Amino acid sequence: MKPIRVKPVEIIGSCPINITKKDEFVIEGLQIKNPNRNKLCFLAISHLYYGIWGIQGNQVLINHTSCPGCITEIEEENRVSFRLGYKEHWELGKIITNYYSLLKNYSEPENAKKLRLAAEEHLFGEKMNYKIAFKTMKLAIKIMKSCTGLEPAIKVV
Repeated sequence: MKPIRVKPVEIIGSCPINITKKDEFVIEGLQIKNPNRNKLCFLAISHLYYGIWGIQGNQVLINHTSCPGCITEIEEENRVSFRLGYKEHWELGKIITNYYSLLKNYSEPENAKKLRLAAEEHLFGEKMNYKIAFKTMKLAIKIMKSCTGLEPAIKVV
């Protein structure tokens, strides 16, 4: 089986074992490889199963999952979200992560939303096509950034 990369992409609150966005793990078959000796949390690992299963079973190209969170103090939420995927699909995962990060702070323009939904159709099941999903998401994020003023406006010819 091909190795699946696992990387934290969002940390809400503070992780009790100090997982950071710089940490990265590799899943090969049933083995977790941790070449950089990053910290591993059994709660987070327990929630990676379905994401890994979907990728290994060719049901999805890229996946995001989140640990259930730890409660050290009732007022504080502690949770880590992870991106999972094969090396050849990693750039698409980065674009999707960036797009959803923008959605937390900006409203989604209708044109960008249409493109995102079209790209998502190519991430799962029978229509799975990395190239189409990648190009469509790349355009969606470009529109999103231009509509929010983060990039110059796109000129339509």
